[in-house]
Amino acid sequence: LTRRSVLSALKKGAFFSTQGPVFKRIEVGEHTIDIECSPVQQVRWRTFGKVGYVEYKKKDAELTACSLPQGFQPRVFVRIELVDAEGKKAWSNPIFVCREYSR
Repeated sequence: LTRRSVLSALKKGAFFSTQGPVFKRIEVGEHTIDIECSPVQQVRWRTFGKVGYVEYKKKDAELTACSLPQGFQPRVFVRIELVDAEGKKAWSNPIFVCREYSR
C-alpha cells in the first residue's frame, strides 16, 4: 500500500468501491466473467439503464462466487454490484465486453 502502487492501481482501474462487501477475485475471460466475494445476498450484473441480471443467495447456502449468466448478454460493458445481508453494496468498475459478445 505504497503511494506509487495505489496510484498505479487507480490508473489501471484495478479497484472497486464498497460500503462493506469485498470482491476477492474478478476474472475476465474471452466470453466469461467469474467472481469470488465475501458472503452476499445478491450479485447484480448491470449494463445500460435497468438492463441486468440478479443472482440471489440460495436458502441455507452462502453466495460467495458467481459467473456471468449464459443468457445475459451485456451491451458494451457490465458492472457488478454486490449486496450483503445489511443492504451494503460494492461496485466493480465497468468491464468492457467485446463487440461480438454484446450482440
